[in-house]
Parts: sequence; structure tokens; C-alpha cells
Amino acid sequence: MRTLKGSPSEPGRRDPSILLLVSYGNLAYADDVCAIITSSKISTLESLSSRVFSYFRTWSVDNKLVFDKTKKEAILFSRKHQLPTVKLMYDGIEIPVKDKVKYLGAILDRKLLWSDHVRQKINSAKHYSARLLTVAKSTWNLNPHALRMLYKSVNESHILYACSIWISALRKKNIQRMLRSRKDVL
Repeated sequence: MRTLKGSPSEPGRRDPSILLLVSYGNLAYADDVCAIITSSKISTLESLSSRVFSYFRTWSVDNKLVFDKTKKEAILFSRKHQLPTVKLMYDGIEIPVKDKVKYLGAILDRKLLWSDHVRQKINSAKHYSARLLTVAKSTWNLNPHALRMLYKSVNESHILYACSIWISALRKKNIQRMLRSRKDVL
């Protein structure tokens, strides 16, 4: 992953108010671009986002890519109960600010509590393991030990997806309770 630090005109200078992550090069997700913009003031946040979106527009034109106007979304990370109103515009279209977004399969909520992500992954694991076991029992004629290994591997891979970013949530009681409900596989 590449991070761009400082300004292009002054390569050694760091700008602490902006961290820009652009997916390109080794990552090559043309449709999954992420910008992380930090500021304590909404006006500065809107101004910085405008500069970043201008960069995205230029980059997409230079690389002959078109970003889908309907798939853009933003999230404000904050533990505050009331969030300030922020207006983010890209090519004249307002980007909706949501309470949670899905990025590369991980569900991020505005307080980074991770309960939505864990709940979705547990439900996904239940769904896929039930479908797989139905097929495995009827067509593959596997012994109980092999079925258990298959069941466990499917569940673990779904539930533990992106755990490196949500591992700190394991200290929370509600996350522990959700995972305990699937302790037969973990």
C-alpha cells in the first residue's frame, strides 16, 4: 500500500492534516479507492476533500477510468453522539455521509465498534456452512471427522475475515457474546 505524504511540490514536507490512500499499482482496485481525510474543523474537512476529489478526477481521466457516480459514500469517524453536518461534493454530486460503509468486505461503523461487521460475518458463515454441509453429506459421503473439519474451516474463514483491523473489538462484551454463539467452530 502506498501512502502519499507531503505535497508534490515539496517532496520532503509532511502535511499532518491529510493522509491520502489511493489504490493503484500493486493493489490495482480501480473501483475501490479510499481517501482518509482528517481535520478537527468541518470547513477544513470540506476544503481538503475538495482537493482530494480534484486529484481523483485528474487521476481517473489520466488513467481512462470512470468512477460510478452512484457508488460514492463517506463516513465520519467519531465517538460523538451528534455528528456535525458535512457537505462533500464530487463532480457536482453530493456524496452521502453514512453511519456505516462496506469497504473491501469490511463493514466500518462511525464509532468503529465492529458489531455490524462481526454479526454479518457470523450470518455469512452460517449460510455458507449450511449450504456446503448439505452438499457434502448428500454427494461426497464424508465421514463425521472430515465434515467437522470442512465446517470449521468455512466458519473460521468467514468469521475471521479482516480480523487484523477489528481484533481490538474482542475486548467488548457484545462481540465476545456474538462469537461465543459460534464457539463450536472457533
